[in-house]
Amino acid sequence: IDLGQSLQLLTPEIDLLSLISSSDNSIYVGKAGGIIKSIDGRYTWDSVYQTGNSQLFTDFTEKDSVLYAASVDWSGKEGGIFKADISGNSWTQHALEGSSIQNITVDNNNRILAASNGSIIYGPGLFRSDILGNNFECVYSDNEVNAVDVDEYGGIYIGLESDLTIDWGVKYSDDDGVNWEDISSGMEECSYFNQIFINSNNYVFAITQIPFKLYRSINPIVNIEETSGQTIFDIFVYPIPFKDKVAVDFDSYKPIQFIVHIFNASGDLLVRREFSSNQNECVIELGACQPGLYILCIQTEKSLITKKIIKTNY
Repeated sequence: IDLGQSLQLLTPEIDLLSLISSSDNSIYVGKAGGIIKSIDGRYTWDSVYQTGNSQLFTDFTEKDSVLYAASVDWSGKEGGIFKADISGNSWTQHALEGSSIQNITVDNNNRILAASNGSIIYGPGLFRSDILGNNFECVYSDNEVNAVDVDEYGGIYIGLESDLTIDWGVKYSDDDGVNWEDISSGMEECSYFNQIFINSNNYVFAITQIPFKLYRSINPIVNIEETSGQTIFDIFVYPIPFKDKVAVDFDSYKPIQFIVHIFNASGDLLVRREFSSNQNECVIELGACQPGLYILCIQTEKSLITKKIIKTNY
């Protein structure tokens, strides 16, 4: 069994930057000066787009069986997002012309997300298309964005550029890009986030360039449901928001053992308490914590339920 240990050289030694395997199993490689394609995925490579060496094709994504490529042009003339025809053999400039697009992906609503270092026309940030892949709008503009990925629940993660005077690190949005939270705990020494990737086990990976390091989230992503004080199955969590303490009440026909974990927004574990549904309620004191967003996880033998809770000063 070959588990991937045996590798062979498939292309000439040129400036290769990105690749994608399309839905028809063709391989596309982005490089300095253009895009090349292989139908057999081995020895036969054809140039499908060619431009000046100042233009770099940094990433690919596929939407509705059509390929899109991210591009950076240091001369400032080209750059942006390029789109292939259905055959993949003809490429044209599609959107965000002149922008330095570092990374692109498709979100859970079939819209293209583009991480941009900016241009004179559009500025830096995270841009999002409509469901047809057109008409891009900016959903984050506080700094240059190098990387973007989306989790299975629709959460957006972005890696930022190195200007610490504005904003930096890894940001997260669970409301379609309206609000953004900093989740850079443990990565304070880093100032250039080059790649964000979420694997099939829901762990978040971040590659940094200053310094060169690879980070992984301590815990996998879990689905967080907003219930605003309503029941979560047969569990009541109240009050929301809270000032000093939060209560968990179980409504069950038989005794159930459960564990309550509370994390801060950076993923640090603050509280771990074991309770039984025989108790009237589980009350957890959080008066010493700072106001802000916290994650409450209720673990039983057969389920894990998570919820956002907010601490206030009043």
